[in-house]
Amino acid sequence: YTITPENFGIKSAVFHEIKGGNAQFNTRIATDILKGECKTRHKDLVLINTALALKLTDKVRTLKEGYEAASQAINTPDILLKIVEHKRKEIGIAPSTRDFAGALGKNGLSLIAEIKRASPSAGTIYKKNFSPSEIARNYENSGADAISVVCDKKFFDGDLKYLKETSKSTSKTPILCKDFIIDASQIYEARKHGADAILLIASILTEKQMEDFITVAKSLNMDALCEVHTLNELSKVLKTSAQIIGINNRNLHTFKVDISTTAKIAKHIPPDKIVVSESGFHSAEDIEKLPENVSAILVGTALMKGTPISEFIGKKLKICGIRSVEDAKFCDKLGVDFIGLNFVPSSKRFISIEKAREIRKAVKKTKIVGVFQNQPLEEINTTAKKLNLDYIQLSGNESVKFVKKCCKPVIKGISIRNENNLKKAGKYLPYAAYILLDGSSPGAGKPINIDLKNVNFPFLLAGGLTPENMKKTIKETNPLGIDIASGAETNGEIDRKKIGLIFNKLKSC
Repeated sequence: YTITPENFGIKSAVFHEIKGGNAQFNTRIATDILKGECKTRHKDLVLINTALALKLTDKVRTLKEGYEAASQAINTPDILLKIVEHKRKEIGIAPSTRDFAGALGKNGLSLIAEIKRASPSAGTIYKKNFSPSEIARNYENSGADAISVVCDKKFFDGDLKYLKETSKSTSKTPILCKDFIIDASQIYEARKHGADAILLIASILTEKQMEDFITVAKSLNMDALCEVHTLNELSKVLKTSAQIIGINNRNLHTFKVDISTTAKIAKHIPPDKIVVSESGFHSAEDIEKLPENVSAILVGTALMKGTPISEFIGKKLKICGIRSVEDAKFCDKLGVDFIGLNFVPSSKRFISIEKAREIRKAVKKTKIVGVFQNQPLEEINTTAKKLNLDYIQLSGNESVKFVKKCCKPVIKGISIRNENNLKKAGKYLPYAAYILLDGSSPGAGKPINIDLKNVNFPFLLAGGLTPENMKKTIKETNPLGIDIASGAETNGEIDRKKIGLIFNKLKSC
């Protein structure tokens, strides 16, 4: 028996009507089909397969009936998705542009630094003049990966306006709205005030509520941190599409804190989830008790009481000039924060697009930086998109205007020859993800010859750093992190032993 298009009640199609294309074309077609917006015959391919499955499982009597049932379903997508999309447009809220999940899903332990004025257990925590803007700027400049803002008024003396102040006073750090969310309208309000992610507490929400709220958040390009304290709550969350799971070490009924709660629950969380440990962190010693699958910690009370943020955050490490898959995988496994792929044609560390693509596929957590110098904007953006780079590093004379047009977050390299170069670096601050201070000839291994002790903005440091001098230099200059190229090489080739030595020394800084 031969099945024909007529069995499904449709006309035959010629090949050009149903042929595929490149990845971008195929993704668009698939998305249009799922949205119920596909106008081409590609939709029939999905409907025919669905109709056949319905017939084989005796859900319908005929293939035509199966086709019609499938067609009705695919042309009527989830009404909730339609509602939230309409609501977003109706109230004029722009989607989030700061990636909360991306900030946590990196190598090493990420820090969510919290702005919290008071709590039921501790009373008023921050007794100085309370300025969320000033606190947020300090957090961002000190290298916090994300910022949490407590917004509950009655019990925590919070306010949504603190969320707005935090968002306005920072340039790149994603903001978490920490509130007791029980209604979708709160999510829209949170986004309206600048939030990039929301907290969903499993103990006060049903499975369906969490899933619905996650859907609303996604429509605004926001993330959801789903918080649990027990295995029963975890079981509920794992039935949803939650990607970020927070383990609260504080029992919300008694407000007692036990950091071992994280270890008890984290071992039951699938490896594809981002795990955040919340509450009870007062020093670096507390962090040592965490299991390996924890991606981030949330610290509030300790920071608000004056504990330096450096107690909870390590110096970042970028190894520049990676040219092989094996070296990239070594850095990734070790825990290096960034690796630099050099696309400057004149550089001895230049790498081809083909080799870079192989490295991109092999690396899981380490962020990949494309290094460019005075190259055309179109060339830079095309390369960044083609390889899905995490950052673009500009090491030439690129202007602020140029930086603003880049399609990925920018690391702006500044060659420091004199004090004027330092002043120049400051103007890039609102637009670059990081400022990289380098020697007079980037990549040549030459140190900066002026005093950096009084630099009043956060920076990464490069230029002549080696395993032998890095500890002393870091102590004198206190950078957010270091960028090493020649110092990680022997005879012009990457030396993994040196990288391992650098990594271990940096941990003790």
